[in-house]
Amino acid sequence: MKARGFLPIITFIAGAAVGAYTAWELLKETYEEKTRLEIESVRKAFEARSAQNEKKDEPKPIAEELKTTQDLVSYAQKITEQKYVPKVPEIPKHDKPYVISPDEYGELYDYRKVNIIYFADGALSDNEYDILTNTEIEESCGYECLGHFGEYEDDTVYVRNDAKKCDYEIQRDLRNYSELDMGDL
Repeated sequence: MKARGFLPIITFIAGAAVGAYTAWELLKETYEEKTRLEIESVRKAFEARSAQNEKKDEPKPIAEELKTTQDLVSYAQKITEQKYVPKVPEIPKHDKPYVISPDEYGELYDYRKVNIIYFADGALSDNEYDILTNTEIEESCGYECLGHFGEYEDDTVYVRNDAKKCDYEIQRDLRNYSELDMGDL
């Protein structure tokens, strides 16, 4: 009598397993077909674009066009007549350090990035908490920049020094330097 009680449960489990497997296979075939069609569509679009690009008349490089000295002379005359002057971006140079936006900080590849900490008691230090002297401050970021907190960000000012080729990130610390316990740092 107990064996008959398990028969409906076993039948139900077997039916569910067969149904799940069948659904899995049908969905697998459906999505494989969709994927194949999508790939084929992208391939056709890419081939059409490639064929279109090949048909365009692309200008030949100058080196191929200029085969003789006469070609070079005529090309130089054409440039002179048109008063062609290459545009070279000019970076303004300043005599003194100046405040820059956060987006400008670090954008010049040959400028070094330096972090400075500005404490509530007016002390400035490097990342290792060594106090900067008045001369070091004047030669690096200057005192004028300290009045620019809140211009771009509340607790940070960015300064560029073209003479030293440095960008300074000056972060405000609400603690007093004199109250720091150097053993905890």
